[in-house]
Amino acid sequence: MHDQARQPDLPEGIDAALFCACFNLRKTARAITQFYNAILQPKGLLATQFTLLAILARDNPTPISAFAEALGMDRTTLARNLKPLQRDGLVQVAPDETDHRIQLVTLTAEGRAALLA
Repeated sequence: MHDQARQPDLPEGIDAALFCACFNLRKTARAITQFYNAILQPKGLLATQFTLLAILARDNPTPISAFAEALGMDRTTLARNLKPLQRDGLVQVAPDETDHRIQLVTLTAEGRAALLA
């Protein structure tokens, strides 16, 4: 933030909120994500995609519900994050052969190669 005079209409306690752990943790997380995105950019991956591939390498294949739970995100957000990886052939999402209600996420050979690169 830049130096400027305090706005007279700011809510009481806003100064304390700007120094809270949550605010600063989120700011730090964004900076770290930008750093990793820059490093991974030549490989065509984002930090979030790298994380998904790494977890899949450990838990391959995995039901999408368990995958979302392991990441602390909802299924809808996970499905949206998986779409570019599916499009690029790095992961596959398909119904379980024994229980078609379960969607399994599988790391492909291309996905493993991208992770190792």
